[in-house]
This record gives sequence, structure tokens and C-alpha cells, in this order.
Amino acid sequence: MRKRIISVLVFIYIIMNIGLVTAWSWEQNVSLGDHILIYRNDTLLYNITIDVNKRDNMTYAIIKDAEDTLISLSMIEWNSVEIDDSNITIVSTEKDLKKLTAKIIISAPYNLTVKLQSELARETVTNQTNTTEINNQTVPVPVNLTPVVIPENLTCSSVEECQAIIDNLTKQLEQPKQERDALVKQIQYLQLQLNITQTEKKQLEEQIKILQRALEERNKKIRELEEEIERLKAEQWSWETARQKMEDQYILWTPYIFPLVLGSLVVYYRKYKRTRKYMDVKIDLKAKELKEELLSEYLKKDILRAKIETIVDDPNLLVILRTIIPQITGSTEITKGDILNIDIDKVAELARKRFLLKENRVEYLKKKLLELKERIKEEAEENV
Repeated sequence: MRKRIISVLVFIYIIMNIGLVTAWSWEQNVSLGDHILIYRNDTLLYNITIDVNKRDNMTYAIIKDAEDTLISLSMIEWNSVEIDDSNITIVSTEKDLKKLTAKIIISAPYNLTVKLQSELARETVTNQTNTTEINNQTVPVPVNLTPVVIPENLTCSSVEECQAIIDNLTKQLEQPKQERDALVKQIQYLQLQLNITQTEKKQLEEQIKILQRALEERNKKIRELEEEIERLKAEQWSWETARQKMEDQYILWTPYIFPLVLGSLVVYYRKYKRTRKYMDVKIDLKAKELKEELLSEYLKKDILRAKIETIVDDPNLLVILRTIIPQITGSTEITKGDILNIDIDKVAELARKRFLLKENRVEYLKKKLLELKERIKEEAEENV
């Protein structure tokens, strides 16, 4: 209700504005797609086509000049539009999509003549119907032409024979004449129909061009889709073929592959068990060797840590060692390991200086120290 009131107010406003500035107006319901022809002094000024845009559902005017050149494409639904700075305005106040019509108001400050192309077509049909003998309402039946055979080199030997041939040809001539009359009627009818539809020719040509462009675009899309479908079918076929081949090969080789796989697993398992057993034995042997080596090292160190009193039977040698060895090792206790690590020449030199030994006693000391080292080594090897 509110929308209707607003529409009425806008309509009154437009009518008031038109009445204030115009001296002439034209108002009529126009079929969508029909052409409005505007004349001034029998001169065609504008050719306007009314249509509704399917996107926004608004009424538009396609305005062209007398030479069919597009001037503008304007939305005129409740929107007064001036045509090409001519002080001629056009507006649409309502439309009926069921009847495919729109109410159009054209106004100008001077007198114009407005005609609809559909009305001109009806007037043309009426005038031609009154000036022709052909009944416009009766559509001639299409003619089925019969073949005509023209005899050649006909001769006759008597008057009766010649008359008989003439009568026969005259009878044959009646059918082509009837067909000729029917063809004349058809031609006249089609010429009349051509005159009737001539007024709508341009509009139909434009619509045909638009439809042809849409058809070309649609055909292009269809071709692209068909090519894509064919490509996908080919790809699908290749995948399907590969899968089928794999399945066939699997079914073919399964009786042979399964025993091979099972046998390979058995061989691998047995080899794994042998390898595992071998590795376990090798690990045990290595651990045993390491244990023995550690034990021997421990025993060797234990032997070397033992004091020398048990193996030195010469008291003079024991005194020399107790005096000289601590000077070298820095320890008050003398072990068998210290004896193994000493430098015999150095010990002999220190002993010569400390105890003022003669040369023969120094040589004797070296000999004893060497024997002592050999004895300690032998003892360590025997116990290990």
C-alpha cells in the first residue's frame, strides 16, 4: 500500500512537471519490443524500442535516429529522459509483464506525430486487402507439381489420328494450367505476406543477429565442453584400461606370484634366524673376550701395584731402590709397576752420584735392575 501511494505521488509529480513545461503529450500502452516512430511535419525523427531488462526488471528505451543509428539506451521506468537534447521527454509509468506491455508518455513543447510500427503494419495489411482480390484469410494449399512429358516428333497419317493426338495433348495440358493458377495464387499470397512483415523486418533482423551471436557463443561453449568430455573420456579410458590390465595381470600371475612371495618370506625368515643366532654368538664371544681382557688388565695392574720387597732379595739393591725411585716417581711407596717404568741408566747415574759407586758397581746395578724388570714382566704374564 505504501509503495502504491509513493508510485501515485511520483506519477502526479511527473505529470505536473510535464504539464508545466510541455504543450503536447502522447500516452499509450506499448507492447514490449514494438517500435515507437516519432514524426514532425511528416519527417521521421526517432525510432524508439521499448523493452524490459531481465537483470534488473526495469523498463528501458532503445533510442535511434531516422538513419537507425543508436543514440542512447536509457532506463525510463519512473525516470523522465530527454531525447538527444531535443526537449522531447519519454517516461514509463507502469508495466504489465503478463501482457508484455508498458505505459509510455512522450512530451514535447511542440506538436509531434507518434505512430507504432505494429499499427502501421496493420494499416498496410488492410489497404492491400482492400486492393487485391486474394482473400488474406485463406492460405493457399501448397501445390504438388506433376511431371510433364512433352512428346517429340509426333506424326499422324490421317485427320482422325491427328485429332486424337491433339485431344490427348489438350487433356494433358489442363493439369499444368491448374497447377500454374495455383502457383500464381501462392506467389500473390506470399507477396502479400512479405508486405505485411516488411515493417517488422529490421526488428527481426536485429533480434536474429543477437540470437545468432548467442548461438555462436553457445556452439563454441558446446564444442569446448564436448572436447573436454572427449578428453576426459579418453583419459578415463586410459586409466580404466591400465586398471583392467593390472587386474588381468594380477589374476594371471597370482597362482605363480603367491608361492614365490611365500617362499621368499620363508627363506628370509630362516636367513634372519641364522644371522640373529650368529650375531648372538659373536656378541657373546666379544663380551667374553672383553671380560677376559678387563680381568687381565685388572690382574696386571694389581700385580704391578704390589710392593717390591717380595721379589728383591739383595738388601743393598733394595736400599738403592728405596732411595732413588722416590726421587723419580715422587711417591714413598715403590711398586712393581714403578720398576717397569724406570729408566735404568738414569737410576744408575743417580745411584752413582748418591752412593759414590764405582764403575763396576754401576754396571752390576744396571744388570740387577734389568733382571728385576724381566722377572716382573714374566710374573705379570703368568698370572694374566
